[in-house]
Amino acid sequence: MEIKANNKKLKRAGLIGLGVFIAFFNFIAGVLIIKFGWSKLAYILLPGLVKSGAINASITFMEAFTVGCVIYFLAKAFGSGVATIDTGNKNK
Repeated sequence: MEIKANNKKLKRAGLIGLGVFIAFFNFIAGVLIIKFGWSKLAYILLPGLVKSGAINASITFMEAFTVGCVIYFLAKAFGSGVATIDTGNKNK
């Protein structure tokens, strides 16, 4: 049995699949960096609050995932022009 397929469609589907895999991998790598980097970053930026117990130096994977989603959505919103900051003085 021979399957006839259009090479352009297969190539396009393969590239889309590869792009989704790479995006997923990058997001998971970012979540891991946030999770394991927060403990070091918290001690550097907020040492007094960590010592007093006001800020926890370790976060869960779900919290790192939430922070990663927020950072991603903010970067997309401000990077692609969905939300922009108008510095002009047109409306006085």
